[in-house]
Amino acid sequence: MPKRRNLVAFWAIFWYKGTCTTGSILIEADISDTVRIGCSRVRHISMNNIKIQKAQASDWPYIQEKLKNYALDGTDADWHQFFVAKLDGKTLAFTRIIDRDGIIELASMGVDYHYRKKGIGKTLLKFLIEEARRQYPGKPFYGVTHRPGFLLPFGFKEIDDAPEVLEYKRQHECILAPSKIKIMRLDPL
Repeated sequence: MPKRRNLVAFWAIFWYKGTCTTGSILIEADISDTVRIGCSRVRHISMNNIKIQKAQASDWPYIQEKLKNYALDGTDADWHQFFVAKLDGKTLAFTRIIDRDGIIELASMGVDYHYRKKGIGKTLLKFLIEEARRQYPGKPFYGVTHRPGFLLPFGFKEIDDAPEVLEYKRQHECILAPSKIKIMRLDPL
């Protein structure tokens, strides 16, 4: 007896021309077949599997490449300043704390393009705030960003009276127009 064949509709997440897309897929399959549709680039990541640690010398080439590719602040960067987020030994994100003569900046945060919008940046920022509070108790922390909405839920506020060193950075070191760059402050607990 021949197998029954049906058109089976699946709702799926798939990659099309480099873009993550959702939609329906129609395939013809034997009714008794187990059909698997997968994509190695799209997967759920449990934050329990993300390990945040001090960067190692072996992370430095990756960090340098991403600083350049993402147009992040690499001024006086040294791998000792950085923290990295890893999954199964693969570096997915990085950030650093900069002490600019008593002005503490949480800076240079980058998340690998393929792992964005999965909560890694938020997890890394939470960690960085805790680490900065441990290292610099009672001090405010600053962020210079073109995405102030990312920092707002963590208690950062946009400020007009920025420390001179950060205002200089906004005016002279950032690639974007100074009007697009915001200086944010997180006050001590």
